[in-house]
Amino acid sequence: MPKKIAGWNNQIQPTLTDDAPAPQQETTENYRGKAHFFHKPTAGDLDEGEDFGNLDEGEDFEIIKTIELSPQQYQNFLANPSEDQPFIKKYASQMGNGKSIFVTSEGQKDGIVVNSEGYNYARYATRHPRWDLAKPTTPEAPEADPLSDASLAALFQQYKGNQNIILDILREKNLDIDNSDLQGIVEAYAMTHNGGGVPSFQKMQQDYADYEKWRKARK
Repeated sequence: MPKKIAGWNNQIQPTLTDDAPAPQQETTENYRGKAHFFHKPTAGDLDEGEDFGNLDEGEDFEIIKTIELSPQQYQNFLANPSEDQPFIKKYASQMGNGKSIFVTSEGQKDGIVVNSEGYNYARYATRHPRWDLAKPTTPEAPEADPLSDASLAALFQQYKGNQNIILDILREKNLDIDNSDLQGIVEAYAMTHNGGGVPSFQKMQQDYADYEKWRKARK
């Protein structure tokens, strides 16, 4: 059974020069990666599956072309990787020392990295996920400090300075701070940024009524 290689065979073989039938689609690439390759792989070596191994280990390769075959062409290639293929022959003279082509088909989430080392068949090959289908992930922005001036200003504006509501919202964030200290921060902000002074009894009554409505609405 073919085994995955430990290094490339750097001897490039002469290739045929007659024109090869064009595959369904070709794309020039400059993707570089690592993979563990099979030497003279069988159909079983290229079986579909979810496990690609560690893509940070193995032999370096550089994709010079992506070949997109029709579904039937692709399945025939997978079933007979040791047979000469026109799309491999076309680029055989350019392959070697890690330079490879990527063979896939429309709708496939993976494909076959082929380094023919100058031959017209998949002398070295392995399955690999399609990098062109990978969606870049945008790292989540860190949550703003809920006790920063900007965060408190937004809360005071949204809830019209109602400290009862603001305190409840901040408590739900499970901040690493005592409740009395949290209340002191909110009161201090109100004193310095929200008009200052002690709120009137009427204002306190109205705030409490609004707070009760807010609590009931959230249940």
